[in-house]
Amino acid sequence: MTPRYDWTAQEVLNLLQAPLVNLLWQAQSVHRQVNPGYTVQLASLLSVKTGGCAEDCA
Repeated sequence: MTPRYDWTAQEVLNLLQAPLVNLLWQAQSVHRQVNPGYTVQLASLLSVKTGGCAEDCA
């Protein structure tokens, strides 16, 4: 998919007036087409102040 540079004023206006949810849906559709098999890598953070640290950090 190549970027477009030939937008008309009406097309830009339609994008600006479109509901955000619709724009997000279209963006994720394009993302899935361009990046098949893409996965999100999850990580978790642990607060040292809550005492969950295995080491003696005091």
